[in-house]
Amino acid sequence: MQRTSIPPTDVDSTFEPIESSPTERSDAATAGFRGTHAHGECTVRREYRPHIEAGTLEIRSEYYVGGTLVQSNTRRLIEDERSSRFEASIAEFCRADHHGDPGVDIETAIEAADRYSRANRES
Repeated sequence: MQRTSIPPTDVDSTFEPIESSPTERSDAATAGFRGTHAHGECTVRREYRPHIEAGTLEIRSEYYVGGTLVQSNTRRLIEDERSSRFEASIAEFCRADHHGDPGVDIETAIEAADRYSRANRES
């Protein structure tokens, strides 16, 4: 697949709060948020999990092409980083981060699929 410039208007996006279960309420993470971007065979799923006691926000992104997971990554922001970069609540920050550039997210999935295909051919 070749890198393309995908307009955000061509990407179907969702963003919603995650309801916490009784077991989640007992640990340090609050429920958080999840969002998806979909375009053609590509889907990006993202979860945001605030860890209040630790003052961190964990962001997990998964990139799928044709239903196959081709890449995943997790990043963790500390409270000071989030606050200094964005003067916003956790919900506003997560929404802005998720909707920042959905076209780039889809392009990342396409590039990851290329790497995944090459790695499978070589093995």
